Amino acid sequence: KRKSLVATNVQAIERKSRRTVRLKWNWNLQSNSEPVFYVIEAQWTLPKTDSNQYELVSKWGFVKEEVSNTKAIIRNIQRDNRWYQFRVAAVTQHGDSTFSYPTAPFRLS
Repeated sequence: KRKSLVATNVQAIERKSRRTVRLKWNWNLQSNSEPVFYVIEAQWTLPKTDSNQYELVSKWGFVKEEVSNTKAIIRNIQRDNRWYQFRVAAVTQHGDSTFSYPTAPFRLS
Protein backbone atom coordinates (compact mmCIF):
# COMPACT_ATOMS: atom_id res chain seq x y z
CA LYS A 1 0.00 0.00 0.00
CA ARG A 2 1.40 3.35 -1.05
CA LYS A 3 0.20 5.31 1.97
CA SER A 4 1.99 3.10 4.49
CA LEU A 5 5.42 3.81 2.99
CA VAL A 6 6.58 7.10 4.48
CA ALA A 7 9.87 8.48 5.73
CA THR A 8 9.28 10.21 9.07
CA ASN A 9 11.05 12.58 11.43
CA VAL A 10 13.21 14.14 8.69
CA GLN A 11 15.80 16.46 10.27
CA ALA A 12 18.29 18.90 8.75
CA ILE A 13 21.44 19.53 10.79
CA GLU A 14 24.16 22.01 9.87
CA ARG A 15 27.63 20.49 9.72
CA LYS A 16 30.80 22.29 10.71
CA SER A 17 32.19 22.08 7.19
CA ARG A 18 31.02 24.97 5.07
CA ARG A 19 27.73 24.90 3.16
CA THR A 20 26.91 21.33 4.13
CA VAL A 21 23.77 19.91 5.72
CA ARG A 22 23.26 16.46 7.17
CA LEU A 23 19.79 14.99 6.72
CA LYS A 24 18.54 12.04 8.69
CA TRP A 25 15.17 10.34 8.87
CA ASN A 26 13.35 7.25 10.05
CA TRP A 27 11.80 4.71 7.77
CA ASN A 28 8.36 3.71 8.94
CA LEU A 29 8.18 0.10 7.77
CA GLN A 30 4.52 -0.90 7.82
CA SER A 31 4.66 -3.28 4.90
CA ASN A 32 6.93 -6.01 3.57
CA SER A 33 8.62 -3.59 1.15
CA GLU A 34 12.16 -2.72 2.13
CA PRO A 35 13.31 0.52 0.51
CA VAL A 36 15.70 0.03 -2.38
CA PHE A 37 16.79 3.68 -2.24
CA TYR A 38 15.61 7.13 -1.21
CA VAL A 39 15.09 10.32 -3.20
CA ILE A 40 15.62 13.73 -1.57
CA GLU A 41 14.07 16.98 -2.77
CA ALA A 42 14.64 20.54 -1.58
CA GLN A 43 12.87 23.86 -1.96
CA TRP A 44 13.88 27.30 -0.72
CA THR A 45 12.23 30.59 0.10
CA LEU A 46 13.77 34.03 -0.22
CA PRO A 47 12.10 36.95 1.59
CA LYS A 48 11.22 39.95 -0.55
CA THR A 49 12.58 43.33 0.52
CA ASP A 50 9.07 44.64 1.19
CA SER A 51 7.99 42.97 4.43
CA ASN A 52 4.33 43.14 3.40
CA GLN A 53 4.88 40.81 0.47
CA TYR A 54 5.07 37.04 0.38
CA GLU A 55 8.30 35.18 0.01
CA LEU A 56 9.48 33.90 -3.33
CA VAL A 57 9.43 30.11 -3.27
CA SER A 58 11.33 27.75 -5.55
CA LYS A 59 9.71 24.59 -6.84
CA TRP A 60 10.62 21.25 -5.28
CA GLY A 61 13.64 19.82 -7.04
CA PHE A 62 15.88 16.78 -6.71
CA VAL A 63 18.93 17.21 -4.52
CA LYS A 64 19.99 13.59 -4.34
CA GLU A 65 18.72 10.39 -5.86
CA GLU A 66 19.45 6.80 -4.94
CA VAL A 67 20.54 7.33 -1.34
CA SER A 68 20.77 3.89 0.26
CA ASN A 69 20.85 4.84 3.98
CA THR A 70 18.48 6.85 6.16
CA LYS A 71 20.93 9.75 6.16
CA ALA A 72 22.58 11.92 3.53
CA ILE A 73 24.97 14.83 3.17
CA ILE A 74 23.68 17.76 1.10
CA ARG A 75 26.48 19.96 -0.24
CA ASN A 76 26.68 23.47 -1.70
CA ILE A 77 23.84 24.98 0.29
CA GLN A 78 23.74 28.74 -0.32
CA ARG A 79 24.74 30.80 2.70
CA ASP A 80 22.62 33.80 1.73
CA ASN A 81 19.13 34.70 2.90
CA ARG A 82 17.59 31.42 1.70
CA TRP A 83 15.56 29.17 3.96
CA TYR A 84 15.54 25.53 2.83
CA GLN A 85 13.15 22.67 3.37
CA PHE A 86 13.88 19.04 2.52
CA ARG A 87 11.66 16.01 2.00
CA VAL A 88 12.33 12.33 1.39
CA ALA A 89 10.59 9.55 -0.53
CA ALA A 90 11.47 5.87 -0.70
CA VAL A 91 11.54 3.69 -3.80
CA THR A 92 10.87 -0.01 -3.29
CA GLN A 93 10.44 -3.02 -5.55
CA HIS A 94 6.71 -2.19 -5.63
CA GLY A 95 6.97 1.48 -6.53
CA ASP A 96 7.61 4.76 -4.78
CA SER A 97 6.26 6.19 -1.55
CA THR A 98 4.69 9.56 -1.03
CA PHE A 99 7.11 12.26 0.10
CA SER A 100 7.61 12.86 3.82
CA TYR A 101 6.44 16.02 5.51
CA PRO A 102 9.05 18.71 4.82
CA THR A 103 11.66 19.58 7.42
CA ALA A 104 11.26 22.74 9.43
CA PRO A 105 12.62 25.72 7.43
CA PHE A 106 16.41 25.64 7.72
CA ARG A 107 19.07 28.28 7.07
CA LEU A 108 22.83 28.08 7.39
CA SER A 109 24.16 30.22 10.23
